[in-house]
Order: sequence, then structure tokens, then C-alpha cells
Amino acid sequence: SRQWSTATDIPWHTVQELPDDIEAAQCQLATFFAQVEFIAADVPGRFISQMSPDYQEVRMFLLSQVMDESRHLAVFRKRALSNGGGLMRMIDSVSDVVGGSTDTARDFTEMSSRLHLVGEGNVLTLFRLGELMSYNLAEKTMYRRAGQDEARHVAFGVLHARYMNECVPERVEEFHAYLDEAECRQTSGAGGENPAGQDVITSESLAVLLGGGTKNMDEGKKILMAIRQRQVKEYFQRLKSAGLDDRITNG
Repeated sequence: SRQWSTATDIPWHTVQELPDDIEAAQCQLATFFAQVEFIAADVPGRFISQMSPDYQEVRMFLLSQVMDESRHLAVFRKRALSNGGGLMRMIDSVSDVVGGSTDTARDFTEMSSRLHLVGEGNVLTLFRLGELMSYNLAEKTMYRRAGQDEARHVAFGVLHARYMNECVPERVEEFHAYLDEAECRQTSGAGGENPAGQDVITSESLAVLLGGGTKNMDEGKKILMAIRQRQVKEYFQRLKSAGLDDRITNG
């Protein structure tokens, strides 16, 4: 019921000419999102064909996620191309998204822990704060619509983690190992999956958008630091919901 169209549900006519620094930053961020959303669509798709038909509900959900992420990459690509800026620099290491690499995950739980709990969780925080980075109604609508989709994916990952924790406790230590790898990449900036992280290109673009231009980047960086803190807080909330509180209390 929440499916939407990049062509008819985004008010593209509200996109007006922007200062060069704002437009460049918006296009760089849109390029980044288009890149990571492609991976978020591609990786779950690999598991659909491997899954038993007995789990038809899971297969159907993953199919809907592939549709959602494909729509996201289309809408962000369209934003990059819609106002004269164009696609910008791709992040070379983003194919290693989240932890020990989501796209080389050998197991569904390995993939879900890295993709849903960490990677998409960080992106969801940014989508929820999309109005801070938006300069017209089209961008606000784009982030709001994508955020609704992303929230479903993250909720699915949390439910899967909770199920594994409750029903397959012998795999909890394995789960923690995946999260160790993902958190290491988050703090080091390796993998480039978090635009609010250590990667210079995307984090500076965010600082420009949040501050209102290159001349206000220092203010933008302060807001960006608050966003990073919120990402960590919401990650902890996901761990608690999944029953992995000991990960927080035990460091």
C-alpha cells in the first residue's frame, strides 16, 4: 500500500536553481545514495533464489525490498541529473558495504546483520533527518518516501535478529562477530557505507548541506556530529529490541 512512483509522486517542478556549492553537495550525496541502494537491492536478491519455498513470506518480503531499493537508486539518480549538477564521484570502497562485506555474505543471517541492522539503519537515520538536507519540496518528499521504505527493511532485520537470539542461541556469538566487523568499519570509515562517517567526500557534502553552504561548513560539521551520535543511539535501540543488550553493557 505504500508503493510509490519516482515519476508521479515526487514534485520535481519544485526543484529550482541552487548555488553551485549546494547543488554539487546535493548531487554528490545523491550519487552516494544511488550507489549504496543498488547494493541494498542486489544483495538480498541473491538469497531469494536460494531460499526454500516453505519460507514464501520471507521471499515475498525480500522481493518487495528489491523493488524499494531499486526505486531509491532511481530517485536519487534522477535528483542528481535533474538540476544541472549530474552524477558525481563514486566511492571506490562502497562495494565492501558494512562489516566483512555484505555482498560476499555466505549466509542470510550474516547478510541481514550487516545490511539491515547496521548499514540500512545508518541510512534510515539520515532519511529521517532529510528535511535538514533538503532545499525544496521534491527533496523533502524523496527522503520521506524512502525513509518509510527503509524503516520496513530495518524492522525486518531487527525481527530476524530477535528470532535468532531467542530460537537459535548457539549462533548468538556468531552474530556478535558479524556486528564486531560492521562496527569496526563504522568507526574507521572503511567500506564507505555511511555518508555521515569518516569518508571525506560524502561527509563534507553533508556538512555543506547542513550548514547552508561552504562558508558555513563549521556549523554543518557540528550538526553532522549530532547526526552521528543519533545514528549510534538508534543502533543501540535496535540492539536492545533484538535482545542483544549485553553487547552494549559489556562493551
